[in-house]
Amino acid sequence: DSKVNLGRIKLDSPVLGTAGCVMHGHEMAKYMDIARIGAFSTKTITLQARNGNPPPRIIETPSGFLNAGGLQNPGAEVFFREEWPKIKSTLRSDQIIISIAAHNAVEYGRLAEKVAEMCDVNEIAALEINGACPNVEKGGFISSSVSYAVEVLELVKKVVNFPIILKMNVCFDNYTEVAKAAEQSGIDALYTTFGVMGTVIDTKRKKCILGNKAGGIVGPASRPGGVFRVWNLYEAIHIPIIASGGIYDTDDALQYMLAGASAVGIGSAVYQD
Repeated sequence: DSKVNLGRIKLDSPVLGTAGCVMHGHEMAKYMDIARIGAFSTKTITLQARNGNPPPRIIETPSGFLNAGGLQNPGAEVFFREEWPKIKSTLRSDQIIISIAAHNAVEYGRLAEKVAEMCDVNEIAALEINGACPNVEKGGFISSSVSYAVEVLELVKKVVNFPIILKMNVCFDNYTEVAKAAEQSGIDALYTTFGVMGTVIDTKRKKCILGNKAGGIVGPASRPGGVFRVWNLYEAIHIPIIASGGIYDTDDALQYMLAGASAVGIGSAVYQD
């Protein structure tokens, strides 16, 4: 039996597709049996359209690659007009996790309210608060600030009845304190990623290759750090953990589960192939 309960979230499988790497989920139906996947997080949406960071946005590095996408998306209005009907017609409601990001706490609340207006409480599995992206201004601020994380989560919880997942970057020194505060705020599950920033320099041109100069290191290189932090989080909090970071095969996933994760998110492996 592969079913898993993550607070109020009930999934048929502990294997998830991470935000951005699987687009909105419905696109993956051309390549795989999506019924076997527990859930897909949509590509993160924001209140207004974002162009993302200047290209190049990706550069390979040993055991992974650097990603500096910058949350490019057409905004919430276009998402619900163009993508939402495709998502509902392709995925089961228990497979849909809508991922949101914003510039500040008030905007998170407004965007969460927009999702609540457009989606019935039974139409999605959860709302994902993306506080993990290191490639945008204040992108990882939720992950590094206890007070800001609490402010965002309280504003979101006021306007939605959906189960809530906080996705946080565990590369900051105080990640356990932020996780404990998020747990006390009443989230259903914590989604972890270990996105240390890095850069690659073209030695011939004497310039950074990425248009944003730096990007988050993803892929197998991030896995040992991610597993270690999940181990520590399992000792610190009592809510389910969804872990991601460099999972490319079953053994990688089992390492995270043995460290304390209840489910795993597959991202860079899909993105790369």
